[in-house]
Amino acid sequence: MSSASERLSSGTRSSVTNKSTASASTAFQSFRRSSMLGIGASQGSTHRVFLSWAKLQNPRALLRLSARCPKFVVGCIQDEGALLRSSPMERREFLGLLSLLGTVGATRWAAQQGQHEALSGALTEHKLPPLPYPYDALEPYIDAKTMELHHSKHHQAYVDGLNRAERELARARATGDFTYVEYWSKKAAFNAGGHFLHTLFWNIMAPPGKGGGGEPTGLLRQLIERDFGSVDAFRRHFAAAALAVEGSGWALLHYRLADGRLLVLQAENQHKLAPWGTVPILGLDVWEHAYYLKYQNRRKDYIDAWWNVVNWAQVQENLQAVMGK
Repeated sequence: MSSASERLSSGTRSSVTNKSTASASTAFQSFRRSSMLGIGASQGSTHRVFLSWAKLQNPRALLRLSARCPKFVVGCIQDEGALLRSSPMERREFLGLLSLLGTVGATRWAAQQGQHEALSGALTEHKLPPLPYPYDALEPYIDAKTMELHHSKHHQAYVDGLNRAERELARARATGDFTYVEYWSKKAAFNAGGHFLHTLFWNIMAPPGKGGGGEPTGLLRQLIERDFGSVDAFRRHFAAAALAVEGSGWALLHYRLADGRLLVLQAENQHKLAPWGTVPILGLDVWEHAYYLKYQNRRKDYIDAWWNVVNWAQVQENLQAVMGK
């Protein structure tokens, strides 16, 4: 056995007695010196379950374990979970140890979390932006109930999902455990796309006759006519792209930074098919939650109605912002 193992073993020479509180306290004081503390269930000489210190954050699971197994062991473990030293414990002794772990372990865990947060880097707490108009302001083209659910439930879910994904990635940096980096990176991309595009969507709409509807003007109209031939040709192209989105997604008018041209593109879900080097300045959400209460499966009717609430002045502001004007 290695010298490190011997040192760990020497710290556990005190045997666990049959007095639950005293034995639990003795065992805990012996093992708390090492972050490799573990508790496991034992039947005979076979250790059926062995939990490392990092796993001792779910007291309910441990209590369920205690109900199933008559004997327990407490000991120090190696990185691979091999038992270096153990002492048998009765169920009541095990429960006494859990009580101590719950008090001292929670304090230690909280301190570790504080250290992890300090190491993880700065985080933004993303928040749901308020709508620039009441939920019923886009009637009769988009109904109030759809707007309420879309904004307060769906968009909020993207905000919450983005915050969680970024926290989990920060925790991975702090702990050095990148086991789930692919999963949380995908969640961050999906929810960030949802948050950004919905924020864009709310702002490029306005109540009909009060900023919504009409025709593009000024620089925006000039670029549309240059890049699509006419405003009518642009509308047909954009509407066709929205109608043809496979499943859930968006139709988007992008400004391409490299050559200053406008492009109509699709996005699947909230982020797939998005190209590099472009910025969306106008977007239409064609997920079913955006229109199904009013239009059911008639996506084309929803698209046709949506033009009546497009806020072209805001789209031009978006264009000028990305152009740096």
